[in-house]
Amino acid sequence: MGTFRKQSLKLPVALIILAGFTTIFSFKQHHSAASSFDLQTKTPTADAVKAKAAFMEASKVFFSPRCTNCHTAGDVPTQGDSAKPHEESISRGKEGKGLADGVSCDSCHLEQNAEGDGEPPGVPNWRMPSEDMKMVFQGRTPAQLCRQLKDPKQNGGKAKLVDAMHHMEADPLVIWAWSPGGKRALPPLSHKDFMARIKTWVDNGGACPD
Repeated sequence: MGTFRKQSLKLPVALIILAGFTTIFSFKQHHSAASSFDLQTKTPTADAVKAKAAFMEASKVFFSPRCTNCHTAGDVPTQGDSAKPHEESISRGKEGKGLADGVSCDSCHLEQNAEGDGEPPGVPNWRMPSEDMKMVFQGRTPAQLCRQLKDPKQNGGKAKLVDAMHHMEADPLVIWAWSPGGKRALPPLSHKDFMARIKTWVDNGGACPD
């Protein structure tokens, strides 16, 4: 009888110990999974100050003649480092390629720069922004331009900042600005440095200067 009681007592104790190990193991598994999940989904905190500073630097490129000559406030492109009105009575036109009944942009601007100082620069699909999406740079402040670049109604329908970044990185007409031919001034930042600022701006939430 005494032996039976001792064995009966051992069974509940064993079950309690087993349950304890199971609970600890389960907790460790859950804690490990939660930690892994946190690490995988954690994103850097956006730094608005860093974003604003990066855009201010990048804006020096946007406001250089290589960009503003086609991103004009009016429908007439400007030309040269002095941004004088374009000769030959050129105007934007509906698609940004000149007037249908006038001189088109590609009449003179071919797929590559013409040789010689003062000769027309060129790149495939030379154009201004279209009539319904003018994307004006001239006369803008950095804050105004920043907000414009983030607005799909004004930036060509790009809903994500990363899409705008890819455009600046890969569009041949954008890249042309760093190989404009002749004695034309280059933008104040290299394309690599410009894109580094744009990436910093995007990665930190795209905050606009005050």
